[in-house]
Amino acid sequence: KINSTSTGNIMQLQDSGTDVMVVKDGGNVGIGCSPARPFQVEGFGHFGTASAGVTIGDNSGVASVYGLDAAGATYKPLEIRTGASGTGFYQNTSGNVGIGTSTPNANAKLHVYQGNFIAQQTSGNVFVRLIPQNNNTSYITFGDSVDENNGLISYQNASSLSDDVMGFQVGNSRRVTI
Repeated sequence: KINSTSTGNIMQLQDSGTDVMVVKDGGNVGIGCSPARPFQVEGFGHFGTASAGVTIGDNSGVASVYGLDAAGATYKPLEIRTGASGTGFYQNTSGNVGIGTSTPNANAKLHVYQGNFIAQQTSGNVFVRLIPQNNNTSYITFGDSVDENNGLISYQNASSLSDDVMGFQVGNSRRVTI
């Protein structure tokens, strides 16, 4: 039992005269710092095992959360969920994000599984923009669990606006070209 009857730090662990852990009067605990909050870590903190866990810290002024092994050598997928099972937000090591799935489609940076994508604005216009580089095509596809490409709307962005083409397709048949 450590008991302090004075104000100031209750406990200080030091390495060569430098505080490595401080317990302040009032209970704030700091690792690598004099804590201003109930628990404060200067640098990065790792929570988990040696092979996987969450690393939290300040990365050059950016608050960062990583899926990372304890040695900081291997990045791991990161998952945030609200229950013991199921999948909420999942990011793999390629940067692809799944919402409702831990296996986001490799061709999509964002994969929403069994849910809707909603863009809502309380006033003014709402935009969903597909912006390819010149001479490439944007697609909106419609499908089901059997065939992901039952229908599509395509827009071919040519180098000249007069050469741009919009198409509407059902099944394997283009129905309208503008």
